[in-house]
Amino acid sequence: FASTAINPDGADGLFFGGAGLVFIQIAGVLATFVYSGVLTYGILKLTEKLTGFRVSEDDEAMGLDLSQHDEVGYNL
Repeated sequence: FASTAINPDGADGLFFGGAGLVFIQIAGVLATFVYSGVLTYGILKLTEKLTGFRVSEDDEAMGLDLSQHDEVGYNL
């Protein structure tokens, strides 16, 4: 919404012919999205390789409270 009529030292905004800045901001958002996605994927794969995400089927059937903490979480 910026206008050089209000601030001559500034730049015209989107509605006053300065759409170039908006495209630069969109490119920045997309670059941030890709950067975050790639790093998150890398951290996910590293964590999966080091520790794994899944428990064994026996532990899952028994319940993680009992298999991981040796306690019963709920008396059902």
